[in-house]
Amino acid sequence: MFLSCSRSIFFLRAAPLRVYPHLCRLGVEPLGGFPTRTPFAGRPALRAFKSDLVKEYPKDYQDDIARAIELADRASSDWCTTHTHFITPPVQMHIRSVIERLAAVACVPWGGYPQAERCRMIIAREEMIDGFESAPETIGEVVAVKVQGNFIFDTAEHGDFLGAALGTGIKRDVLGDIILQGDKGAVLFTTEEVASHLESALTRVRTVPVETRIVPLSELNIPPPRVKELRTTEASMRLDAVASAGFGCSREKMAKMIKAGDVKVNWAVDMKPTRTVKEEDVISCAGRGRMEVKSVGQTKKGRYALELIRYM
Repeated sequence: MFLSCSRSIFFLRAAPLRVYPHLCRLGVEPLGGFPTRTPFAGRPALRAFKSDLVKEYPKDYQDDIARAIELADRASSDWCTTHTHFITPPVQMHIRSVIERLAAVACVPWGGYPQAERCRMIIAREEMIDGFESAPETIGEVVAVKVQGNFIFDTAEHGDFLGAALGTGIKRDVLGDIILQGDKGAVLFTTEEVASHLESALTRVRTVPVETRIVPLSELNIPPPRVKELRTTEASMRLDAVASAGFGCSREKMAKMIKAGDVKVNWAVDMKPTRTVKEEDVISCAGRGRMEVKSVGQTKKGRYALELIRYM
């Protein structure tokens, strides 16, 4: 049964010889013998497997998911660590979903600090990922760049620092989060190669001359987000009911905001007040911030007991 599973074939055929001894002891030969690494394009069955899997996800994310599957294939067969570019939370969510369906590999997001939104997805064999989850700063695939200047008389916003960085000739997917530091500048998260480029190329933001330098992640002092924990009981898990409780407004008003496209679930607009939400869903509302459904239980009367975390 194990060898007939297309998910297992994907990694079994690509894995190096040292993962096969337990099969030899059982007198089992992997499908196709004991192969060495071959190019992905040379394996039609695996190419078809990837194509079928990718089609299960929204079109906007299919290119990113296809690249992640290729990275997973390389990580499994070469016993190495691979990584994506910086990606947004919804892309991370879909990539995590597809990696969980593949044998032998796992992934962990890392954006330079614990609460980062734009992260690189680190993909490796499961036994290698375990250490990264407890100490992600050891991954080494994200570098911090401090951009310092006197912005007292010419205030710069997030878009100003982003525009200045992109103006040096780099693409958006090599930049992670941008943390503003008041009138002193900002911290940008990027790759090591791009960080070296920005040190010499990023010299001005708006009208303000800036000094750009790489700083160790350990020197950063990024405060955790302010959160408020809420407990509520609801008759249903409808989006309008849960969101109105979390954001502190009437259910009728929340339903109107949902229908207007002002509410997102897991970073995707959802205009159905009747949608059922579940544990770990992230709900954001224009002008009101973001909240997470931390846990869902039931009371003796059959109502839903919710723990919510609202990010202030």
